[in-house]
Amino acid sequence: MQRFLAWISNGRLQCIWELGIMNGQSVTNNKISGGNVMSQAKIFKLLSEAYGLTWSGGIAAEVIDGCPVTLKEDRYYVQVSAYMPERVYEAKHEIFNEQMKAVKGVKCGFDKKTSRITTVLSQPNRVVEQYGAIREIIKQYAAPYVEEDKCPYCGQGECDMAAIYNDQYRRVHVRCHQYHTDRTRDVVLSGQGNLAMGIIGALAGAVLFMAIALAIGIFAERSYGWFFVLATFAALGGYKLFHGPYGRTGMVTVTLCSILSMVLYLFCEMVYLIAQYYELTIGEVLKQWPAVIQIAFSPDNLAESWFQLIFFLGGLAWFLIKRPLSKQKVVGTMDVMDDFNRAL
Repeated sequence: MQRFLAWISNGRLQCIWELGIMNGQSVTNNKISGGNVMSQAKIFKLLSEAYGLTWSGGIAAEVIDGCPVTLKEDRYYVQVSAYMPERVYEAKHEIFNEQMKAVKGVKCGFDKKTSRITTVLSQPNRVVEQYGAIREIIKQYAAPYVEEDKCPYCGQGECDMAAIYNDQYRRVHVRCHQYHTDRTRDVVLSGQGNLAMGIIGALAGAVLFMAIALAIGIFAERSYGWFFVLATFAALGGYKLFHGPYGRTGMVTVTLCSILSMVLYLFCEMVYLIAQYYELTIGEVLKQWPAVIQIAFSPDNLAESWFQLIFFLGGLAWFLIKRPLSKQKVVGTMDVMDDFNRAL
Protein backbone atom coordinates (compact mmCIF):
# COMPACT_ATOMS: atom_id res chain seq x y z
CA MET A 1 0.00 0.00 0.00
CA GLN A 2 1.32 3.32 -1.07
CA ARG A 3 1.57 5.96 1.62
CA PHE A 4 2.87 9.47 1.64
CA LEU A 5 5.46 10.57 4.22
CA ALA A 6 7.04 13.97 4.54
CA TRP A 7 9.00 16.12 6.93
CA ILE A 8 10.44 19.61 7.22
CA SER A 9 14.22 19.70 7.59
CA ASN A 10 16.78 22.52 7.34
CA GLY A 11 14.43 24.82 5.47
CA ARG A 12 13.56 22.23 2.82
CA LEU A 13 10.46 20.05 2.28
CA GLN A 14 11.54 16.45 1.69
CA CYS A 15 8.98 13.93 0.46
CA ILE A 16 9.05 10.15 0.45
CA TRP A 17 6.76 7.74 -1.33
CA GLU A 18 6.92 4.31 0.23
CA LEU A 19 6.31 1.24 -2.04
CA GLY A 20 7.97 -1.51 -0.06
CA ILE A 21 11.21 0.52 -0.40
CA MET A 22 11.63 4.29 0.07
CA ASN A 23 12.52 6.65 -2.73
CA GLY A 24 13.08 10.28 -1.70
CA GLN A 25 13.46 13.67 -3.33
CA SER A 26 14.10 17.17 -2.00
CA VAL A 27 12.11 20.20 -3.02
CA THR A 28 12.14 23.89 -2.13
CA ASN A 29 10.23 24.78 1.01
CA ASN A 30 7.01 26.79 0.59
CA LYS A 31 6.31 26.95 4.31
CA ILE A 32 4.44 29.95 5.67
CA SER A 33 7.13 31.59 7.79
CA GLY A 34 6.84 34.02 10.45
CA GLY A 35 8.36 35.38 9.62
CA ASN A 36 9.91 58.07 25.69
CA VAL A 37 6.64 57.01 26.93
CA MET A 38 5.47 57.50 30.50
CA SER A 39 3.99 54.39 32.10
CA GLN A 40 0.27 54.43 32.74
CA ALA A 41 0.90 53.63 36.40
CA LYS A 42 2.99 56.78 36.79
CA ILE A 43 0.31 58.88 35.09
CA PHE A 44 -2.35 57.43 37.42
CA LYS A 45 -0.13 58.14 40.43
CA LEU A 46 0.45 61.77 39.43
CA LEU A 47 -3.25 62.37 38.75
CA SER A 48 -4.33 60.63 41.95
CA GLU A 49 -2.02 62.87 43.96
CA ALA A 50 -3.14 66.01 42.12
CA TYR A 51 -6.87 65.40 41.86
CA GLY A 52 -7.71 62.59 44.31
CA LEU A 53 -8.72 60.01 41.72
CA THR A 54 -9.68 56.49 42.80
CA TRP A 55 -7.17 54.18 41.15
CA SER A 56 -6.76 50.40 40.94
CA GLY A 57 -4.78 48.40 38.38
CA GLY A 58 -5.45 49.67 34.86
CA ILE A 59 -8.33 52.00 35.65
CA ALA A 60 -8.85 55.24 37.56
CA ALA A 61 -11.96 57.36 37.98
CA GLU A 62 -13.57 60.35 39.63
CA VAL A 63 -16.88 62.20 39.66
CA ILE A 64 -16.84 65.82 38.45
CA ASP A 65 -20.03 67.72 39.31
CA GLY A 66 -22.03 64.50 39.07
CA CYS A 67 -20.33 63.37 35.85
CA PRO A 68 -18.33 60.11 36.14
CA VAL A 69 -14.95 60.25 34.37
CA THR A 70 -13.05 57.12 33.34
CA LEU A 71 -9.29 56.86 32.86
CA LYS A 72 -8.08 53.56 31.36
CA GLU A 73 -4.81 52.11 30.14
CA ASP A 74 -4.65 52.36 26.35
CA ARG A 75 -1.46 50.69 25.19
CA TYR A 76 1.17 53.40 25.87
CA TYR A 77 -1.30 56.06 26.93
CA VAL A 78 -4.15 56.73 29.33
CA GLN A 79 -7.52 57.24 27.70
CA VAL A 80 -9.93 59.68 29.33
CA SER A 81 -13.67 59.53 28.64
CA ALA A 82 -16.89 61.02 30.00
CA TYR A 83 -20.51 61.18 28.92
CA MET A 84 -21.56 64.04 26.66
CA PRO A 85 -24.53 64.33 24.30
CA GLU A 86 -23.45 64.23 20.65
CA ARG A 87 -25.18 67.52 19.90
CA VAL A 88 -23.06 69.25 22.54
CA TYR A 89 -19.85 67.77 21.15
CA GLU A 90 -20.72 68.78 17.59
CA ALA A 91 -21.48 72.34 18.70
CA LYS A 92 -18.48 72.82 20.99
CA HIS A 93 -15.68 70.49 19.85
CA GLU A 94 -13.69 73.33 18.27
CA ILE A 95 -13.63 75.07 21.64
CA PHE A 96 -12.48 71.85 23.33
CA ASN A 97 -9.66 71.40 20.90
CA GLU A 98 -8.47 74.98 21.31
CA GLN A 99 -8.33 74.43 25.06
CA MET A 100 -6.37 71.19 24.59
CA LYS A 101 -4.06 72.88 22.09
CA ALA A 102 -3.20 75.50 24.69
CA VAL A 103 -1.75 72.79 26.95
CA LYS A 104 -0.28 70.83 24.01
CA GLY A 105 -2.80 68.05 24.50
CA VAL A 106 -4.41 65.58 22.09
CA LYS A 107 -7.61 66.69 20.37
CA CYS A 108 -10.86 65.44 21.87
CA GLY A 109 -12.73 62.80 19.91
CA PHE A 110 -16.23 61.38 20.27
CA ASP A 111 -17.43 57.79 20.53
CA LYS A 112 -20.90 57.75 19.01
CA LYS A 113 -21.61 54.24 20.23
CA THR A 114 -21.24 55.17 23.90
CA SER A 115 -21.87 58.94 23.62
CA ARG A 116 -18.55 59.77 25.22
CA ILE A 117 -15.99 62.48 24.67
CA THR A 118 -12.48 60.96 24.62
CA THR A 119 -8.83 61.97 24.58
CA VAL A 120 -5.49 60.53 25.73
CA LEU A 121 -2.73 61.59 28.11
CA SER A 122 0.90 60.74 27.44
CA GLN A 123 3.31 63.64 27.94
CA PRO A 124 5.23 63.17 31.22
CA ASN A 125 5.75 66.84 32.04
CA ARG A 126 2.26 68.07 31.11
CA VAL A 127 -0.08 65.28 32.12
CA VAL A 128 -1.43 67.05 35.21
CA GLU A 129 -1.96 70.28 33.27
CA GLN A 130 -3.63 68.47 30.38
CA TYR A 131 -5.99 66.59 32.64
CA GLY A 132 -6.80 69.86 34.38
CA ALA A 133 -7.93 71.25 31.01
CA ILE A 134 -10.06 68.16 30.41
CA ARG A 135 -11.68 68.56 33.82
CA GLU A 136 -12.66 72.14 32.96
CA ILE A 137 -14.18 70.97 29.67
CA ILE A 138 -16.19 68.31 31.51
CA LYS A 139 -17.35 70.81 34.15
CA GLN A 140 -18.53 73.35 31.60
CA TYR A 141 -19.92 71.19 28.79
CA ALA A 142 -20.57 67.65 30.05
CA ALA A 143 -21.70 67.92 33.67
CA PRO A 144 -24.80 70.04 32.88
CA TYR A 145 -26.20 67.15 30.81
CA VAL A 146 -25.39 64.17 33.06
CA GLU A 147 -29.06 63.49 33.80
CA GLU A 148 -29.42 62.39 30.17
CA ASP A 149 -27.02 59.50 30.82
CA LYS A 150 -29.30 56.59 31.76
CA CYS A 151 -28.56 53.63 34.02
CA PRO A 152 -27.00 50.90 31.84
CA TYR A 153 -28.79 48.18 33.82
CA CYS A 154 -32.38 49.35 33.47
CA GLY A 155 -32.22 52.23 30.97
CA GLN A 156 -33.91 54.65 33.37
CA GLY A 157 -32.77 58.03 34.67
CA GLU A 158 -32.45 59.61 38.13
CA CYS A 159 -29.32 57.63 38.96
CA ASP A 160 -27.98 57.82 42.50
CA MET A 161 -24.53 56.21 42.30
CA ALA A 162 -21.39 56.10 40.15
CA ALA A 163 -19.88 52.63 39.68
CA ILE A 164 -17.76 50.58 37.28
CA TYR A 165 -19.85 48.99 34.52
CA ASN A 166 -18.08 47.11 31.69
CA ASP A 167 -14.80 48.97 32.32
CA GLN A 168 -16.52 52.36 32.27
CA TYR A 169 -17.38 54.60 35.21
CA ARG A 170 -21.13 55.09 34.85
CA ARG A 171 -24.14 56.62 36.55
CA VAL A 172 -26.28 53.75 37.88
CA HIS A 173 -29.00 53.01 40.41
CA VAL A 174 -27.82 51.59 43.73
CA ARG A 175 -30.53 48.90 43.59
CA CYS A 176 -29.61 47.87 40.03
CA HIS A 177 -25.89 47.69 40.74
CA GLN A 178 -26.36 45.81 44.00
CA TYR A 179 -28.67 43.24 42.41
CA HIS A 180 -26.26 42.70 39.51
CA THR A 181 -23.14 42.31 41.66
CA ASP A 182 -24.87 40.02 44.18
CA ARG A 183 -26.21 37.83 41.39
CA THR A 184 -22.81 37.69 39.67
CA ARG A 185 -21.10 36.69 42.93
CA ASP A 186 -23.65 33.92 43.46
CA VAL A 187 -23.19 32.62 39.92
CA VAL A 188 -19.39 32.62 40.20
CA LEU A 189 -19.11 31.09 43.67
CA SER A 190 -21.76 28.42 43.10
CA GLY A 191 -20.20 27.31 39.82
CA GLN A 192 -23.44 27.95 37.94
CA GLY A 193 -23.25 27.91 34.19
CA ASN A 194 -23.70 25.61 31.25
CA LEU A 195 -20.59 23.49 30.83
CA ALA A 196 -21.75 21.97 27.54
CA MET A 197 -22.37 25.42 26.04
CA GLY A 198 -19.09 26.66 27.51
CA ILE A 199 -17.20 23.86 25.77
CA ILE A 200 -18.99 24.63 22.50
CA GLY A 201 -18.10 28.31 22.89
CA ALA A 202 -14.44 27.59 23.66
CA LEU A 203 -14.22 25.24 20.67
CA ALA A 204 -15.87 27.84 18.45
CA GLY A 205 -13.39 30.47 19.60
CA ALA A 206 -10.48 28.08 19.03
CA VAL A 207 -11.63 27.11 15.53
CA LEU A 208 -12.29 30.75 14.61
CA PHE A 209 -8.78 31.69 15.70
CA MET A 210 -7.28 28.84 13.71
CA ALA A 211 -9.23 29.84 10.59
CA ILE A 212 -8.15 33.49 10.84
CA ALA A 213 -4.49 32.57 11.49
CA LEU A 214 -4.50 30.22 8.51
CA ALA A 215 -6.18 32.78 6.25
CA ILE A 216 -3.59 35.39 7.21
CA GLY A 217 -0.82 32.92 6.42
CA ILE A 218 -2.30 31.97 3.06
CA PHE A 219 -3.15 35.43 1.75
CA ALA A 220 -0.27 37.37 3.33
CA GLU A 221 2.15 34.50 2.63
CA ARG A 222 3.61 34.88 6.08
CA SER A 223 2.67 34.21 9.68
CA TYR A 224 2.71 36.92 12.35
CA GLY A 225 4.03 35.21 15.46
CA TRP A 226 2.53 37.71 17.91
CA PHE A 227 -0.95 36.84 16.63
CA PHE A 228 -0.71 33.41 18.26
CA VAL A 229 -0.77 34.92 21.74
CA LEU A 230 -4.50 35.40 21.03
CA ALA A 231 -5.27 31.68 20.70
CA THR A 232 -6.03 31.28 24.41
CA PHE A 233 -8.04 34.52 24.53
CA ALA A 234 -10.18 33.34 21.61
CA ALA A 235 -11.07 30.16 23.49
CA LEU A 236 -11.62 32.13 26.73
CA GLY A 237 -13.87 34.63 24.95
CA GLY A 238 -16.01 31.86 23.46
CA TYR A 239 -16.25 30.08 26.81
CA LYS A 240 -17.43 33.20 28.63
CA LEU A 241 -19.75 34.25 25.81
CA PHE A 242 -21.56 30.92 26.07
CA HIS A 243 -21.71 31.18 29.87
CA GLY A 244 -19.46 28.33 30.88
CA PRO A 245 -19.05 27.92 34.66
CA TYR A 246 -16.18 29.51 36.56
CA GLY A 247 -13.64 27.46 38.48
CA ARG A 248 -11.18 24.68 37.72
CA THR A 249 -13.45 23.16 35.06
CA GLY A 250 -13.39 26.37 33.09
CA MET A 251 -9.62 26.70 33.37
CA VAL A 252 -9.09 23.15 32.10
CA THR A 253 -11.61 23.55 29.27
CA VAL A 254 -10.07 26.76 27.95
CA THR A 255 -6.54 25.35 28.25
CA LEU A 256 -7.41 22.22 26.26
CA CYS A 257 -9.30 24.17 23.59
CA SER A 258 -6.40 26.59 23.24
CA ILE A 259 -3.99 23.72 22.66
CA LEU A 260 -6.45 22.23 20.17
CA SER A 261 -6.51 25.48 18.20
CA MET A 262 -2.73 25.38 17.81
CA VAL A 263 -2.79 21.69 16.86
CA LEU A 264 -5.44 22.41 14.21
CA TYR A 265 -3.42 25.30 12.85
CA LEU A 266 -0.25 23.24 12.41
CA PHE A 267 -2.18 20.38 10.80
CA CYS A 268 -4.19 22.58 8.39
CA GLU A 269 -1.10 24.60 7.50
CA MET A 270 0.71 21.45 6.47
CA VAL A 271 -2.28 20.20 4.48
CA TYR A 272 -2.29 23.45 2.54
CA LEU A 273 1.46 23.42 1.91
CA ILE A 274 1.50 19.87 0.63
CA ALA A 275 -1.52 20.49 -1.60
CA GLN A 276 0.06 23.64 -3.03
CA TYR A 277 3.43 22.14 -3.76
CA TYR A 278 2.24 18.85 -5.28
CA GLU A 279 -0.79 20.41 -6.99
CA LEU A 280 -3.14 18.08 -5.16
CA THR A 281 -6.63 18.76 -3.90
CA ILE A 282 -7.19 19.20 -0.16
CA GLY A 283 -9.23 16.00 -0.22
CA GLU A 284 -6.38 14.02 -1.76
CA VAL A 285 -3.99 15.23 0.93
CA LEU A 286 -6.47 14.55 3.74
CA LYS A 287 -6.73 10.90 2.63
CA GLN A 288 -3.13 10.61 3.79
CA TRP A 289 -3.88 12.23 7.16
CA PRO A 290 -1.64 9.90 9.25
CA ALA A 291 1.36 10.99 7.19
CA VAL A 292 0.33 14.64 7.38
CA ILE A 293 0.17 14.38 11.18
CA GLN A 294 3.61 12.81 11.23
CA ILE A 295 4.98 15.70 9.20
CA ALA A 296 3.17 18.52 10.98
CA PHE A 297 4.25 17.40 14.45
CA SER A 298 7.72 16.18 13.64
CA PRO A 299 10.52 17.80 15.68
CA ASP A 300 11.88 19.50 12.56
CA ASN A 301 8.57 21.14 11.68
CA LEU A 302 7.92 22.20 15.26
CA ALA A 303 11.38 23.76 15.29
CA GLU A 304 10.45 25.69 12.12
CA SER A 305 7.31 26.96 13.91
CA TRP A 306 9.14 28.07 17.06
CA PHE A 307 8.15 31.73 16.67
CA GLN A 308 4.42 30.97 16.64
CA LEU A 309 4.77 28.42 19.43
CA ILE A 310 6.60 30.82 21.74
CA PHE A 311 3.85 33.43 21.45
CA PHE A 312 1.17 30.77 21.85
CA LEU A 313 2.81 29.43 25.01
CA GLY A 314 3.22 33.00 26.27
CA GLY A 315 -0.53 33.62 25.97
CA LEU A 316 -1.32 30.29 27.60
CA ALA A 317 1.12 31.00 30.43
CA TRP A 318 -0.54 34.39 31.04
CA PHE A 319 -3.92 32.69 31.26
CA LEU A 320 -2.69 30.08 33.72
CA ILE A 321 -0.94 32.66 35.89
CA LYS A 322 -3.75 35.25 35.90
CA ARG A 323 -6.49 32.62 36.28
CA PRO A 324 -9.32 34.79 34.92
CA LEU A 325 -11.85 31.98 35.55
CA SER A 326 -10.78 31.44 39.17
CA LYS A 327 -13.76 31.99 41.47
CA GLN A 328 -11.68 33.74 44.12
CA LYS A 329 -9.92 35.92 41.54
CA VAL A 330 -13.18 37.09 39.95
CA VAL A 331 -14.87 37.84 43.26
CA GLY A 332 -11.72 39.60 44.49
CA THR A 333 -11.75 41.81 41.39
CA MET A 334 -15.41 42.66 42.02
CA ASP A 335 -14.57 43.65 45.60
CA VAL A 336 -11.83 45.98 44.32
CA MET A 337 -14.25 47.53 41.80
CA ASP A 338 -16.66 48.26 44.66
CA ASP A 339 -14.10 50.74 45.97
CA PHE A 340 -15.07 52.98 43.05
CA ASN A 341 -18.72 53.23 44.16
CA ARG A 342 -19.71 56.83 44.91
CA ALA A 343 -23.05 58.31 45.90
CA LEU A 344 -24.35 61.05 43.58
